[in-house]
Amino acid sequence: MKGPVTLLCHVALISSLVVGTVAAGPPEHPVVVVIPMGAVDAVLVDSVVNTLREVTLMEVRVDPARAFPDGAYDALSGRYHADAALDDVEDRFPRGAWKALVVTQEELSVAEHGMPDRTLVGWARVRGKSAIVSVRTMITRSHTLASLQRRVGNLVLHEVGHTLGLRHCPVGGCVMADSGGSPVTWADRSTQGYCVLCRLRLRQGLLRPLRGSTV
Repeated sequence: MKGPVTLLCHVALISSLVVGTVAAGPPEHPVVVVIPMGAVDAVLVDSVVNTLREVTLMEVRVDPARAFPDGAYDALSGRYHADAALDDVEDRFPRGAWKALVVTQEELSVAEHGMPDRTLVGWARVRGKSAIVSVRTMITRSHTLASLQRRVGNLVLHEVGHTLGLRHCPVGGCVMADSGGSPVTWADRSTQGYCVLCRLRLRQGLLRPLRGSTV
């Protein structure tokens, strides 16, 4: 009986991890809108769109570029407040969008209470409506376009994953793993995909199935 008991224990463990963490159900036709903020290279915007289309089943649309809102720039640090940018996007949320992803080449920090004042490559609220990524660090640390696109792709999937309800994942290689303060190293280790546990936490119809799998 050891085999069946062990299997039941594994099922119970997975169920305990999944229950209570599933994101709210998406609309029938979920749309994520990509919003460049400031000057953003069109090649990188296209790369972001392609990554989302390759990994998710959501419709992806690009809206016209926006400027950072007044007051978002911190002259002392030379960075823009990510939370201020997202607050502005949610105040003027794109029509027909379920989620919004802001892409910028500017450096970011966050001004929310309790957060350290440090440079961020991405910011999102779990189950929130929007996320923001800064490609600045990836640009300065990448020597080829291919490596840059792969790193940015991992970053985009990570932050969008937070808006879908996913928290940081302990599974090595999962795109939702914590960067540990080393985003470039993390991006290089990531598989540009969500692990099985993260997929089980999400509603069906959001991600393209893994090859040879229905999950």
